[in-house]
Amino acid sequence: METTMNPVKNILSSGLICGTLLVAATSSGFAADVDFSRYFKSATALSAVASAVSILEPCEKPIKFSEKVEDDAVTLTATCPASDGESITVEVSFQKDETGTLFPDSFDYGN
Repeated sequence: METTMNPVKNILSSGLICGTLLVAATSSGFAADVDFSRYFKSATALSAVASAVSILEPCEKPIKFSEKVEDDAVTLTATCPASDGESITVEVSFQKDETGTLFPDSFDYGN
């Protein structure tokens, strides 16, 4: 018998995983300039952040976060610094609606 997860459960579990990672990153001091609470207002925003983190895992060193906040947009950058000097960066751009809720607009990653 095949078991499938409800899409809502998938989002919630991704959110819980992402939330745990974000709390760990925030408490370690690598994300002091990032307001992660803005990403918890929308399941799609939280899912985009979880996807960005999952691309970077496993990371040998703590993931570093930064963000650029504008009037109608936010760009979150997550970087996995590597031991050999190379790093992998994921950048997620969000658009804000009139309530300030974020919706993913673009997703880029590379070295």
